[in-house]
Order: sequence, then structure tokens, then C-alpha cells
Amino acid sequence: MNKRMLILPAIFGIFLCSVCAGCVNIASQTSRQPRLYVLSALVEEANRSYVSPKENQKFIIGINPVDLPGYLDRPQIMTMVGDNEFSISEFEMWAEPLKKNISRVIAQNLKNLVRADIRSFPWIGSGQITHRLNLKIIRFEGCPGRDARLEANWSVIEEQTKTIIFSKTSHYSESCRSDGFNALISAYNRILESFSKDIAVVFRKNYNP
Repeated sequence: MNKRMLILPAIFGIFLCSVCAGCVNIASQTSRQPRLYVLSALVEEANRSYVSPKENQKFIIGINPVDLPGYLDRPQIMTMVGDNEFSISEFEMWAEPLKKNISRVIAQNLKNLVRADIRSFPWIGSGQITHRLNLKIIRFEGCPGRDARLEANWSVIEEQTKTIIFSKTSHYSESCRSDGFNALISAYNRILESFSKDIAVVFRKNYNP
């Protein structure tokens, strides 16, 4: 009887410690704050060599809403863990909707590269648009410590005639220079910079002096 009286409190103490440890672990998980990330445009000062449109040329590019795959259209950052497998990062999130962030970055990049009047949808005075840029993202994926990739269909439409004057599917890949999500976002930024430069080449070849 005495042995049982000694063992029971010990068992209860072990059980109580386990419960407390579990509560501490749950509390630490629920109190963790998500980290927010945003894509950024290239630096304007690094691109002064690009030729501007003629001053008297009315050249206004309207960027249509970016078409993004449904599995990417979410606040959480998706990371690629296999050829057909992704992981949802619950505590690493986009600071704004990804499709809006991509559109804003490309618009700013084109402003720096082409020096044209760039307007993101919904633009004011759509009748003044001279060209439309359509962007359909097929793949925008990566993994920290590995690489990031972009595959996109894009086209340029002349507004007055509704004619597709250029269309292409582009592929890009950038290695992450270190581990962590900051390196992954930087790789995405470099990809969007390369993509924007390819778009700018089309406008500069066709419409710049």
C-alpha cells in the first residue's frame, strides 16, 4: 500500500510535466508571426543606357491583369519539393496578391527600361492606350537553396487594330545564391528583371528611334 502511494504521485508528476511541455510547444507555434515578402523592381540608375521613345511619340502601354495558375494564387509562398510536388509555407507569405505584385514589378521595370507611359489595369482613359501587354504565367516556382523558375506566355497587341504584333513563350531560371526565403525572392526578382528586359527589347526595336 505504501509503495502504491509513492508511485502514483510520481506518475501523476510525469503526466503533468508532459502536458505542460505540450502546452508550451503549442503556444510557441501559435505565437509565431508570419514573415511577409514582396517582389521588387530593378534599380533605375543601373539602366540609363536604354533609349527613350521619341518625345513627340504618343506611346502608352497598358498591362492587362496577370493570368496566374490557381495553385499559386494564395497568400502562402509555395515551394517546389519535387517535379510534381509542392509545399505550402505557412509562415512565409506574400505581402500582397502575387499577380498584382508581378504586374506592378514588370510595370515599374518597363518604365525604367522603355521610358514609355506604362499603365497597369484598370487604367484610366483606355482609349488612349496604344498597345496592350498580355501576361500568362505558366510556372513561377522555386525552392530555397536551389533555384527559381518562370515560364510565361506573353504577347503585345496594337490597340487600334487589335493585332497581335508579337507573341512568345519565355523560360527563365535563376539559382538561389544562399539558403532561406530572402535568397529565393531575390532569385525571383532577377528572373522578372530578365523577363522585363526581353519585353522592353520588343518595344525598343519596333517603336524607339
